[in-house]
Amino acid sequence: MLEGQEVIVPPGTPHSWWNVGDTEANAIVEFRPAGEIKSFFETTFGLAKDGELGKGFKTMLRYAVICHDFKNDVKVLQRSERVGVFLFWPLGKLFGYSSRYSGKPTAPT
Repeated sequence: MLEGQEVIVPPGTPHSWWNVGDTEANAIVEFRPAGEIKSFFETTFGLAKDGELGKGFKTMLRYAVICHDFKNDVKVLQRSERVGVFLFWPLGKLFGYSSRYSGKPTAPT
């Protein structure tokens, strides 16, 4: 996209977004309906701020719980990841992982 351009992505359309340039980019993004997307971003950005995210999530269990609990708002595109979410989210819940950021250490006790 170039400055001033607009893109509308219909619900359910597979897509991703990132800045491919070397300079800072700014975007205004709207989610309609918003659903739980605010909680999803609070969780993922909170975990990143706390160093809980590196190259992907530190644990497949946490990733699976987050993806499962936000499945109405965020879709995993890779088939292998969808299978992992399906297989590992119950185990992640069993071990105490939450899909919501609390501002506290997220590893189960």
